[in-house]
Amino acid sequence: MIKNILQVIGLSALLLSHVVFAEQMDKASFQRYVFEYVQHKYDQYDFEKPDEVEIIKLGKIELGLQNLYNLYLQSKTTTTELDGMLGEHFDQLLPELTLSDKSELLSWREAKSQVRPQFSPVEYLDRVELAHRKLDEYVIIAFVLDQENTYRYITTEDLKLWNVTLAELSDIALSNLDESSHKIPMQMFLEQEKFIAIQAMDGYDAARILIPEFRAFVIEKLGEPFFAAFPNRDFLIMWSGDNSAGFKAFASDKAQQSFSEQPYSLTPNIFKVTRSAIEVVQ
Repeated sequence: MIKNILQVIGLSALLLSHVVFAEQMDKASFQRYVFEYVQHKYDQYDFEKPDEVEIIKLGKIELGLQNLYNLYLQSKTTTTELDGMLGEHFDQLLPELTLSDKSELLSWREAKSQVRPQFSPVEYLDRVELAHRKLDEYVIIAFVLDQENTYRYITTEDLKLWNVTLAELSDIALSNLDESSHKIPMQMFLEQEKFIAIQAMDGYDAARILIPEFRAFVIEKLGEPFFAAFPNRDFLIMWSGDNSAGFKAFASDKAQQSFSEQPYSLTPNIFKVTRSAIEVVQ
């Protein structure tokens, strides 16, 4: 059973296996590569390459490269594949950095079907006043407009323009995510050590823990309360409170490791989950 959970938690690394570089870049070389890539592809932006090798800058905004570098090291990707990875990352990120542009804001009638909840690093609040709720010291529950090729974060100013409350936004966002999650595959192991894992890689794996109907389903399988970890945006694992102490320690250690090593990291915390609450295990 421990072998099963190791296989599940290792899905990210396995999915990212590609062709190996002859020599992998160090951090300084990787920063230079990324800087030259974004300068060429996104020439409408004024990027800077500072002395600190783990970031590039866009005006006053520091864009961290550590998650991208970890992903590059793990994937052992070719130059062509690396360019595709960078394009996917910055195609999503750059619209987020201009999310206060009101000229592109849809009407609430147009926007409401696109609203989704999204777990995001608490540091995003340093950039702009996002509509959000706090989850723990690492993560906020933010809200996005899920559009065709990217998503746009929803700000407190957007709510004022729409005349929509945070509670109304949250209810609709959860309903939309629930509706789009009905056919999401999951791995269930319900023998001696019971756990369920989700890794659809659609950007909302971790956020699905917020859906009341989903929590009720998991409670039917694992009991109440159950425990959960979502160390990065694209992975959610949940297990029974009746599992062995060895299993719980193993799951906690793997969550810590994934938080440190995987891209789009969220939180190393373990959570106790019931029908009505998601709480950090102290």
